[in-house]
Amino acid sequence: MGDPKRLRKKYETPSHPWEEERIKRENELMKKYGLKNKREIWKAETILRKYRTQARKLLAKVGSEDPVYKRQVEQLMNHLIRMNLVKPDATLDDCLALTVEDILKRRLQTLVYL
Repeated sequence: MGDPKRLRKKYETPSHPWEEERIKRENELMKKYGLKNKREIWKAETILRKYRTQARKLLAKVGSEDPVYKRQVEQLMNHLIRMNLVKPDATLDDCLALTVEDILKRRLQTLVYL
């Protein structure tokens, strides 16, 4: 009772460890946002990937009048609005336009020190 379940990673590592362009981009983000390690970037990328995947799936059903579809769109957009990632009048296309920097700007450390 109360035992922890299996621990799972909250991020996905890059498929290739030594891509020069990706390493440079990650180093710039680390300096700009004062990140401790690259794992924090990978977490933000994973979060963004999940939002974008969900938005793409919902955009594929854009013409349907299904109440479940409408509720899912509303839930996703309300979540992104609460996280202050998009404006209240945003659409699913705005969700697809999000970047890793938008996610990193929402970190408490970034809000305090920048």
